[in-house]
Amino acid sequence: MAETRGRAMRVWPGGAVAGILALMVALAGCAATPAGAPRVMQPDDFKMLAGEWIGATNVQNTTSIAVRGLIQDTGAYYLVPRSGTPTQQPGQMKIVDGGVVYESPTSKGKMTFHESQDGKSWVWKWDGVTPDGRPVKNELTKSK
Repeated sequence: MAETRGRAMRVWPGGAVAGILALMVALAGCAATPAGAPRVMQPDDFKMLAGEWIGATNVQNTTSIAVRGLIQDTGAYYLVPRSGTPTQQPGQMKIVDGGVVYESPTSKGKMTFHESQDGKSWVWKWDGVTPDGRPVKNELTKSK
């Protein structure tokens, strides 16, 4: 029992458990991806998404590499590592049935574009595979 102002007070142990659970739920919400649902792509959307993007690339869950991306209004794109040797990696995107497919010399697969939950930026994600079968997961962002 705890005591406050001369009176005994019972401490409910479930209160601590409830508080911890509430904190865990709040933190889990913060850890969720900041992107909304994938955008259903229209033929002219690459013009809106053209420009410089910043993010990271990850091949087969190896160390993430910081990259800068550039999307052109034609759907062509380039990735360049932000450190080390600045070797351009080109690729081409196409809109197919409201989604995006891509092909590059190092991988191919699907891409999605999402609006951030705060509405201030775009999130560019892709899920691909290298020619030797390794998974590729990249995510970049761009302010609106």
